[in-house]
Amino acid sequence: MAPASGNHAAATAALIDITPLPKPPPSPWPLVVSGTGAVVLVLAVAWWLRRRRSLPRVQARRLLRRTHQRFSAGTPDPRRCAFDIAHALRLAIGRSRLTPETPPAAADDVERWRSFIVQLQRARFAPQPLTAEDMVALLAEARHWMGRRP
Repeated sequence: MAPASGNHAAATAALIDITPLPKPPPSPWPLVVSGTGAVVLVLAVAWWLRRRRSLPRVQARRLLRRTHQRFSAGTPDPRRCAFDIAHALRLAIGRSRLTPETPPAAADDVERWRSFIVQLQRARFAPQPLTAEDMVALLAEARHWMGRRP
């Protein structure tokens, strides 16, 4: 059975009058998730760069602490301790050589630096090893220079 044409026309007119629903407002979740992800990424990169830059300083402090512990244990080799101090200091200040003429960038007491480096070189290369008191002073001076930021 075919529907009546009048009834069909009325049903079609009713369907044509239906208006689509308005678009829902955009969801903030994609923006929130991407913003949070970007912040986490920036913080991770900043942390990695800072850690990478400070890693030699951490290694230098660890080496100096081990040298001090070895020296305090009572079986020190003063010459090896002096070489370890020099290595730790080179790591801490980012230099390949330690010379009296080139103090760290943050050094405001150039004469103190020169005196320290001369004493360190003497401890490393002199025929007679330094005394225990001199080594303690050398360790303290190395800690002083390692604490300064260039």
